[in-house]
Amino acid sequence: MSQDQSQPRMLEITLRWTARVLSLGVLGLILMFCIGERANPVTILAETPFATIFFFTSCVGLTLAWKWEGLGGLLVVGGMAAWKARVFDIWSWVPTGPAFAVIAAPGVIFLAAWWLKRPRMRMPEVA
Repeated sequence: MSQDQSQPRMLEITLRWTARVLSLGVLGLILMFCIGERANPVTILAETPFATIFFFTSCVGLTLAWKWEGLGGLLVVGGMAAWKARVFDIWSWVPTGPAFAVIAAPGVIFLAAWWLKRPRMRMPEVA
């Protein structure tokens, strides 16, 4: 493997493991929050079903991204964007703060790792 090929591979591996570690941290924080608040998923779903579904879509994306970076990253970023849109639709305010960026960050990094991993089209050499 030449130097030109090993650098993108190393970057891809670094991004993938960074996203994996961050996703474990995010899922752990969400789990601790739910346990600490004694969150009942049935009650939460009854109050704001679509907002909750979009949020849990992001959580599912964080776990799926361990196997399928592209799909999982898309679910995380798409779920958080849809969640923010739905919260704005319900309460007419856009949630801000670092929590939303922290949840979406592993998804963005998973997407970057997937982008580097995908097959490259080789340009034909001109004679």
